[in-house]
Amino acid sequence: MSSGDESERTAAALAASLVQVDIERLPPRPVIAGERRPRWCARNAVLLSPHQLIDGRIIRSSLLLNRHRKRRRSLRFPQNEVAGYLEPENPWRHRKDVKRDAVLVAYKEACSKHKTSPLQSIIYQLKSTNGIEDRCEELNFQNLTLHRSDCEALEEIFKRILFYKINLDAAIAEDMVRLE
Repeated sequence: MSSGDESERTAAALAASLVQVDIERLPPRPVIAGERRPRWCARNAVLLSPHQLIDGRIIRSSLLLNRHRKRRRSLRFPQNEVAGYLEPENPWRHRKDVKRDAVLVAYKEACSKHKTSPLQSIIYQLKSTNGIEDRCEELNFQNLTLHRSDCEALEEIFKRILFYKINLDAAIAEDMVRLE
């Protein structure tokens, strides 16, 4: 006997048994109001009968035909390939001992590094502020023209001093040029 003949016989026997199923003798399906029907792969889902009555016809449930579970895919790296990771940089590490003179020296060094001249109004505002250890009230750039190199040098001030308000009213020149 070949395996093809054997599978045909089992299919024919299954079809004959489906015709002989008495619908009245099938056990009732559990239906609980307010609950969702469990998926076919749920561990607690137990189907009482693979046969269902739909539109007066007996239909075998496809839930039992798909018994195989899909394998979960995962991605793993070998232990020796992951070298490490970097902690995020602390933005306030320069704020440990904030002195007015140290901030001004850092600003002037940054100006010389970026080949720009220090803005005298900013130096005057920093000298006249009180309580640099806490937040300062305002840094005003009104009526100043800031270029990219000026902004890079001002970064040294912003690393060390916190401000409640920074007034940039018409101060950035490059954005004005782009609009025209």
